Amino acid sequence: MRRGRCSLADLAQDADAVILTNGDKQTLEMGMFPGVAVRVLNSRPANPNVVVAAGGSRYIIPRTVAQKIGVRENAFGHNQ
Repeated sequence: MRRGRCSLADLAQDADAVILTNGDKQTLEMGMFPGVAVRVLNSRPANPNVVVAAGGSRYIIPRTVAQKIGVRENAFGHNQ
């Protein structure tokens, strides 16, 4: 996976990122707004969903919705 700006759906499993933009009202209401750090727990291309952690919560997000969430991947991962 290339580092930098992409969609949440583009991230590999175990990737850490920060949300930059979110064009989906429902996930915004769940707290997935710009500035929130997320970790991808499960993201397989054949799976229609992406599972992410944000804070103490876990979310199952349809891949089509995850494509609307712009993120910047953290090049240092969770070892910062």
